[in-house]
Amino acid sequence: MLETDKRDIKNKPFARYVTDDKADSFYLYRKKVLENDTKQTLSLKMKKADGTPFYSQLDAIKTGDQQLRLSVSDVTVRRESEEALERSEKLYHSLFENMIDGYAYCQILFNNGRPYDFVYLHVNGAFEQLTGLKDVGGKLVTEVIPGIRESNPELFEIYGRVALNGKPEKCEVYLQALSKWFFSLCLQSAKGLFCRCL
Repeated sequence: MLETDKRDIKNKPFARYVTDDKADSFYLYRKKVLENDTKQTLSLKMKKADGTPFYSQLDAIKTGDQQLRLSVSDVTVRRESEEALERSEKLYHSLFENMIDGYAYCQILFNNGRPYDFVYLHVNGAFEQLTGLKDVGGKLVTEVIPGIRESNPELFEIYGRVALNGKPEKCEVYLQALSKWFFSLCLQSAKGLFCRCL
């Protein structure tokens, strides 16, 4: 893992394989291990003998006075995957929030196979501006727009169909409670629906 001969490791400080910016983290981790009787885990950036950095997971337990048993796992691939996912999520969030079209991410609620309500999981700023609805995340549409089930039952039918069969649908609807016309495109996602409103 360190790309060096074991003779070059024996009786040498482990810390020389820790990147300079993480030396304090390793020092505090080692101190914590020696002060406890349970296994301690740490994610740590380390370096190989030639200075190439890699990500590791340390698992250590105290074995005696100022002694510990330490296992090191190379978690570079996992860490890079997590960082790529985090970058992707930030990009998605930025795109979602800054789109000029209104978007709502909803979860459809069913009773005996029929849609009876939906929850706004997340909406972007354009959706709030377009509809005038503020702070709707986590709320039922029937709570946010009283009477919508009675005035716009077709909306529930469309959203329900998309949620069940996965086929995108477009609709033009007049929401009486908001006194506005909307053009909506609904797409199924893993856990709900994305609805684009114009």
